Amino acid sequence: MVWTGVYGEKVFSVEVPRLRRVWRPTSKTGRKIYVVPSNLCFVRLGRREIKDPGDLRKSVALEVEEKFGNVLWDIRVLEETYILAVVRDFEIPRDAYALDPEVFSLARSARALGLDSCTVVNLERDRTTFVRVRGGRLSAYRVVLRGCEGRKEDLEKIVEDSGWDLSGERVLLSGSLADPEGFRDLFGDVVKIKDPPPPLIPAFGSALRYVLPDEAPDFREEEVSPSDLRRFVFIHTLAGAVFLTSLFLSDLLADRSVKKLRDLQREIFKTEFPDLPTAGILDQLRAMAGGGKAEVTDLLIKVSPELSEGIRLYRIEFNGVELKIVGEAKRRDLVEGLETKSVRKTPEGTYEFEVVVR
Repeated sequence: MVWTGVYGEKVFSVEVPRLRRVWRPTSKTGRKIYVVPSNLCFVRLGRREIKDPGDLRKSVALEVEEKFGNVLWDIRVLEETYILAVVRDFEIPRDAYALDPEVFSLARSARALGLDSCTVVNLERDRTTFVRVRGGRLSAYRVVLRGCEGRKEDLEKIVEDSGWDLSGERVLLSGSLADPEGFRDLFGDVVKIKDPPPPLIPAFGSALRYVLPDEAPDFREEEVSPSDLRRFVFIHTLAGAVFLTSLFLSDLLADRSVKKLRDLQREIFKTEFPDLPTAGILDQLRAMAGGGKAEVTDLLIKVSPELSEGIRLYRIEFNGVELKIVGEAKRRDLVEGLETKSVRKTPEGTYEFEVVVR
């Protein structure tokens, strides 16, 4: 297996022989793992208060949408914590197998070089990234949106502005502007390495993403078993179409970004159910395969003729037996054709309703 780390225009590949837990540099090109620049990333460690991974992901999704809007994100769930990684304004290359936020690439590089405790300083023209490594893992990071342009005095000012105390710290310099000899007296202990050279260190770290696994989310879609595929295809053409599309795109990460995938899902769903909101599409389709007493497709078709213009739907839930719809109508008469479980007039003069279809 060959893995190729890609950092801008720079690449580094490693080959892992079959049945052997070793790796070696190679000139071959394999599955590409792209480094996402640190100024386009946000990484956070969160305490895992929600035990169910699916519920945790839904909770994080709401938080991400509220804080960042429509962005690309992923989490890695650990025992008591989780790692959230958010990416903005980064176009996923068509040949990408996975993504790797820069801070993880740098921490992994240090680990691969035997530096279990150090600070990696990655120097580029538009940013300077500091990554603290403890126990061979990412411990903390900081990004300063200024480059040093190769000048020692500029880097000295950037380090001062970062607020990080690097005295007594082993420092690994990387990036296109790194000059280990020229900056040596600026730090207490600059690590000397021969290979890879500093400009290739981030690509080197990302190439080892699956060789030296860590807590980094990789932004690859969840895979679904072949049995689920068969059930989706037979239940409904829509289910099969959306599922096959998501499975195909997830295996490549993607010819499309997550946003484009979601847009395609909404388009297919809207064509089938023009009067329903395109919310929770995959959850609804998964529910179809659950083998419950009622199929969500039939229930949606049953209620959709009564959902006229002037009605906004907020939420659709399906538990395998009944479908619950929560929404809002501009006028009371718009919900008279619905078998509402409850109707409440809001302070704005609209009518909030809940419908349960069995």
